Amino acid sequence: MGVLLLLLKTMLKETELKYDRLFEEKVGFIVDLNAIADRLQGTGCCGCEPFEAEQVKLAFIKWLENHLESIEQNPEWFVRQNPKHFEKYLPELDSSFFPEEEYDWPAIYDGMQEGMSQKPVQEPANA
Repeated sequence: MGVLLLLLKTMLKETELKYDRLFEEKVGFIVDLNAIADRLQGTGCCGCEPFEAEQVKLAFIKWLENHLESIEQNPEWFVRQNPKHFEKYLPELDSSFFPEEEYDWPAIYDGMQEGMSQKPVQEPANA
């Protein structure tokens, strides 16, 4: 039983290391991990100075991975923290998003106007 458990732990650790390397490779296409590690060490952020650059990069990768998981779980919170950069990439809604043949805009507008001009219906008071 002990050998099987040890083998399973070893396999999990190897899988985790492969995932870490793959994630690091993918992040490395987006950002310069060496520059980030140098900056974190150079500014003394979180006491990074005494660690090797590879250790700082791994810590950054794990930190980023944790943030991505949080974003996946609660994207609206993260977007609301800085909506300017999110909204910047949303297309502007104009008539090209609403084809003329699908909508009768004058009828829709008239219907909206009629709804606004009507007095609200009051619910009867419960006695």
